Amino acid sequence: MFLKRNKNRSDIFSFETENRRHDFRVRPSDTRPVVIKLGQEEIRIINISAHGLAFKKPGLKEGESHRMVLSLPDRDSTITAILEIVEIDGEGVCHCRYKEVDGDEIEQVHQYVLARQKEVMRSQKKGSHKKRFEAATERLEFF
Repeated sequence: MFLKRNKNRSDIFSFETENRRHDFRVRPSDTRPVVIKLGQEEIRIINISAHGLAFKKPGLKEGESHRMVLSLPDRDSTITAILEIVEIDGEGVCHCRYKEVDGDEIEQVHQYVLARQKEVMRSQKKGSHKKRFEAATERLEFF
């Protein structure tokens, strides 16, 4: 749906094909975070896709499964699923996939990911228009 431009914005969203991932992942907004609840602890996630997410939490191990409750910004409902920890990278980030989640809940996450992509692209577009305007006005000479 969205075309990639020359700028690499992998810090905001990415699509990785060489690995197990086959979905776009987005980084949630700092002002509207995505939060999961593992047990009694609430954890802000680092990125999310329709089939998985990543977060930092010491003490977990690859291969473990945990029940989580996912809260998406601007949504009234929560999503309950089992998270399987697929990998923990060198920085301690747990890369997980959802298990035991129904199609409607996956669709809710997918809709969030699409909305976040649009939000990021709109803000980038506004920023590029502003930069072009500033660059154009710098070239103007007033007498």
